[in-house]
Amino acid sequence: MCADLSGIIASNFIWYLMSLKFIKGLIQDPQKTGAIAPSSKGLAKELLRHWPAEKESVVVEYGSGTGAVTEEILKKIEERHFFAFELNQMFVDELVEKFPEREFICDSATLLPEILKQKNLDSVDLIVSGLPWANFPESLQKDLLAATIESMSAGGTFSTFAYVHALKLTKAKKFRELLETIFPKVELSPVVWKNLPPALVYHCHKAG
Repeated sequence: MCADLSGIIASNFIWYLMSLKFIKGLIQDPQKTGAIAPSSKGLAKELLRHWPAEKESVVVEYGSGTGAVTEEILKKIEERHFFAFELNQMFVDELVEKFPEREFICDSATLLPEILKQKNLDSVDLIVSGLPWANFPESLQKDLLAATIESMSAGGTFSTFAYVHALKLTKAKKFRELLETIFPKVELSPVVWKNLPPALVYHCHKAG
């Protein structure tokens, strides 16, 4: 019983420390850090619902943060190609230390088409995003999404999440409308209640 309690306390303390890092990042630059806490395993699982079947497919992550979703990706990755974008240098340093064999690019995801060419990769089969889209100006949203759909394979999926409490805000509504103008199919997940705050995922599919 004491061991179980110690484990719970330790887990909560680690979560608390990671939350403080997110809040610090949010205060310093809200366009780089939009979350107040790491994504839960439930949210990570939903983001990865359209995991590509082909073992040599390509998976990319936008906004890795402290690596909560990254960790779930790497549990499934096998022979698939993977790299990630993260603008916050503090997070990148921690990610490199935590996952030394993986590549984290401290630059904008608008560079995705260029990075694919450098790596001699044709396209991406799954892109998962933790970026704070509602914090971005519309011009940046459009540039990021243009690079995204340009880089995706036919039938590929782009999955990103939004917090439930913010869905009725004008910026959130406009972002969803933008997704629906760019992608032929935008699928909404059930609400992931076991996340802080509760969230849902937009699964955006490119035509096959």
